[in-house]
Amino acid sequence: MARKRTPPKRVKAPATVAEKGPKLRSRSRFEAKWIAVVSAAAKVFARKGFAATTTSDLMVATGLQRGGLYHYMSRKEDLLVAIHLRFIEPLLAEAERIDIEVRTDRSGKEAARPRPRQQPPGLPR
Repeated sequence: MARKRTPPKRVKAPATVAEKGPKLRSRSRFEAKWIAVVSAAAKVFARKGFAATTTSDLMVATGLQRGGLYHYMSRKEDLLVAIHLRFIEPLLAEAERIDIEVRTDRSGKEAARPRPRQQPPGLPR
């Protein structure tokens, strides 16, 4: 009795960039819009003050409907934190660079490693 030959199993090829593209494009669009929302919020907060700014003011400034705006934030405070992080992150990076420079001995070896700063929960990176 002859054995029936089975065709070799096909191995699934790794996903190509083209196949991953929509997710990457979607993420980059989200991040671009997040930056635009934060920028618009910063202008409104500067003009009206944080406490006096309403969700309606943010909707007008961003051009988003209420549901679209809440896609980018949970609370108005999220935008305020994001605005502050924009200014604080470069300052912290510079402070870390200076700290490493000061703690480096003359041989060029780093004396101690700074602890990485953690991203506040709920904010996109």
